[in-house]
Amino acid sequence: MISQHTGNWKTIAQSAQEDLRAKIPSEWRLEDDLITSSISNVSDVISKSKILSESELMMTSVGDATELLVHLRTGEWSAEATMRVFCKRAALAHQLVNCLTAIRFNEAIDAARKLDNHLKSTGSPMGPLHGLPLSVKDHLNVTGERSTGGYCMFADNIATSDSVLVKALQDAGAIVFVKTTMPVTGMIFETISNLWGRTVSPYNRSLTCGGSSGGKGALIALRGSMIGIGSDIGGSIRIPCAFNGIYGLRPTAKRLSFQGGVSVHKGQIAIPAVVGPMAHSVRGLDLFCRVATQAKPWYLDVNVVAMDWKTMPTIGRKLVIGVMKSDGVVRPHPPILDALDKAEATLKAAGHDVIRFEPYQSQRCWDILYPLYYPTGGKEMAAALAVTGEPWPVAAKKMSNAPSLREPTVTELFELHAARDEYKMEYLHHWNSTAQTSDSGQLMDALLCPVSASTSFPHDFLPWWGYTSQFNILDYPGITLPVGVVDKDLHPKDSAYVPMNEIDEENHHLYDPNVYHQMPIALQLVGRPYEDEKLLAVATIIDRELNKGNI
Repeated sequence: MISQHTGNWKTIAQSAQEDLRAKIPSEWRLEDDLITSSISNVSDVISKSKILSESELMMTSVGDATELLVHLRTGEWSAEATMRVFCKRAALAHQLVNCLTAIRFNEAIDAARKLDNHLKSTGSPMGPLHGLPLSVKDHLNVTGERSTGGYCMFADNIATSDSVLVKALQDAGAIVFVKTTMPVTGMIFETISNLWGRTVSPYNRSLTCGGSSGGKGALIALRGSMIGIGSDIGGSIRIPCAFNGIYGLRPTAKRLSFQGGVSVHKGQIAIPAVVGPMAHSVRGLDLFCRVATQAKPWYLDVNVVAMDWKTMPTIGRKLVIGVMKSDGVVRPHPPILDALDKAEATLKAAGHDVIRFEPYQSQRCWDILYPLYYPTGGKEMAAALAVTGEPWPVAAKKMSNAPSLREPTVTELFELHAARDEYKMEYLHHWNSTAQTSDSGQLMDALLCPVSASTSFPHDFLPWWGYTSQFNILDYPGITLPVGVVDKDLHPKDSAYVPMNEIDEENHHLYDPNVYHQMPIALQLVGRPYEDEKLLAVATIIDRELNKGNI
């Protein structure tokens, strides 16, 4: 039974936020001028605050979760000390960008101490994720913590058991220490709710950190977590990873368990929602998925396929990579186009077969997809907000309460499902046609394309979803690869560009090099369904080429 709160939303939100703030120790609190000042880019505030010692900064600056685990599993770093410093850093991150919904510092430190005792007494770590601090998106269940989905009505919904995925990772030695923010409804690419407030970009607080897994993206960017669980139904892992300069995987549906959480629209199955990892490296994504499936979640969740996570294959040949620079509906901003040009040149110089991939009827895809997101016309979301009288956030109202949305008839729903399947078949043939254009006659191994038409956007703006949502309806796995940052001098606005349509014009006018300066740039790498491991292998090669010297 999910607990529901029926009080006034303002009172509920104030109480929840005060309860959260009270869990931050006084010695971990930033000066007010750092929190409320006009500092736009706060990505280096934590290191400058002097609250973390040099050794603590070093511990949170290791390359990725895999490297951190080397120190933990050998006992070089105690799990307790490591957990304490990540708790401290997460607390600082929250004060800067408002990214947490649950704090369990004391419980996490106690759990870490037990792992240290186990390692000392047995000489062996407690599982492959021994002592790894793990952050979890708000709506997934963690025993004893709120699962709210951003709704005030769920403010008192305390989980009595762990979600299947959380349990698997904790059984492998990971320790949940925080939960992270998401937008109410979960259906926008920014992170805001009446219950928890707005989460902002660490690189420019006037811009969004993305959504719906935005709190996690911002937390990992600020190194308050090395790895965590996100979810994605339209781009909700890939977008915040791109906007925060980190790595993320939207796996094929049913590879990982989504069982155990709060949602007001369970039963919407036309476009499957998935859970997946957000991290600092491709190998971190692989580690997460490998451990998660070692628990054989198909014995606990009927919606998971009985399919082990295989070792990433060795690709002993040059890759065939398709490059799509625009979907023909909204042209990406100059920094993204520049990144694609550079990636194409770099991969060609490395000897890979790079082919131009033409977009396939992207607007038609959206016209099928949008009403399938809302098979009730959004009624369940409106009803959940109405319980406590909370208003729609601006972007959520534009997206989920639009005048164009209505509840389709059963016949219309059948027609939409048929249109979806027809589009998927056509796209399959379109992908298969790449064998005719590659030098080797082989199908392309993966598609490199934008994650979004922008590197972020101002609060309450509703962007074009097409670059990510298309692959949700197709159920193709996708990885976000960070590739650089915006440079106002290198990425000027193209003032001569003539927009293709109204949405494209909105996006074009959005770009200001001075506003977006130093925002992360990322690209999306897409593979075929159930070839997630191959996609990770391809991503490893491309990441090595595009990010020389990175993990």
